[in-house]
Amino acid sequence: MENAKLKLSIKCLFFSMSSILIDQITKTMAVSYASSPVKILNILNFSVTYNRGISFGVFAKYNLGFLLIAMSILLSGLLCYIMFRATNPFEKISYSFFIGGAVGNVLDRCRYGHVIDFIDLHISSWHFPTFNVADILLSFSCVMLIILGFRQR
Repeated sequence: MENAKLKLSIKCLFFSMSSILIDQITKTMAVSYASSPVKILNILNFSVTYNRGISFGVFAKYNLGFLLIAMSILLSGLLCYIMFRATNPFEKISYSFFIGGAVGNVLDRCRYGHVIDFIDLHISSWHFPTFNVADILLSFSCVMLIILGFRQR
């Protein structure tokens, strides 16, 4: 049984690394090809923005770069540890999503001093805060862990 748990953990780690790669590739493509907004659908544009804050640009006016990088690295390491110890496959996959998203964004902060966002959802003139693939992974993992928490009650 321990062997199966280890194999799943390694698969989840591979999934995290694949997620990081997809995140970084999409950000590179967005910067290269979407220097001005590109309309994809009536409700979706690709429009590159640079986020110096945390989620949705909160605290962007403060210089928190090093603190955010350090916290993200510590949290990712802790979540790797938790993921390897978890016994529920759904929980392991949830943590792998989170690790992929966190590391994807921390790589941006280390390389550029900001996170590259480019997915712009909107209805008419109302725009949801611009985000990226890493943000989708982070959000999805949180939803998965909340669902898991309710199911375990």
